[in-house]
Amino acid sequence: MIILASTSPRRREVLNFFSVPFKQAQPDFEESSIEYCGDPKEHVMQLSKGKALSLQKKFPGQTILAADTLVYFEDAVLGKPEDVNHAFEILKKLQGHWHQVYTGITVVNNDKIVSDFDQTNILFKDCTDQEIQKYLAGISCLDKAGAYAIQMAGNIMVDKLEGCFYNTVGMPINTLERALKVFGISLWDYLKKDA
Repeated sequence: MIILASTSPRRREVLNFFSVPFKQAQPDFEESSIEYCGDPKEHVMQLSKGKALSLQKKFPGQTILAADTLVYFEDAVLGKPEDVNHAFEILKKLQGHWHQVYTGITVVNNDKIVSDFDQTNILFKDCTDQEIQKYLAGISCLDKAGAYAIQMAGNIMVDKLEGCFYNTVGMPINTLERALKVFGISLWDYLKKDA
């Protein structure tokens, strides 16, 4: 049994591609306790590690999986928007430009800790202000880093994607497979028919 240190429906959906038994638990961790170190790769790994470690007392001896995702553009982290106007500013900034999505993965069991990350590069189209406003009127953006969700209608803004699509959803499958293998769990053993 894996403890997924996340209540994210998107991360649950990706794990459900496999038959590996897991249950979700809310991490007891304040993300603001980790100051940004200037390196997005290191930052997402530190955040995922903090989330995983926060559940060790509650689930002793269990394998705990945590992930954290951020959007990175022009040497700055683009977090969750404060409001719809802020979301518009973020999306306007990204139009016609490449940006990066980083996800850190940490798996913990007792004293064994493995952290890794994945990076996906995304090029947005040049959307008009009206198109951005239509997008924001149709989705819930305030809980999403970078103010969009690629797996939903957000894909309409994407021109090109380099790397793992599931990394942008918050659970890069190959990175997850590498980390779990260290703990003797192979996703190959949990493939679902027609998944």
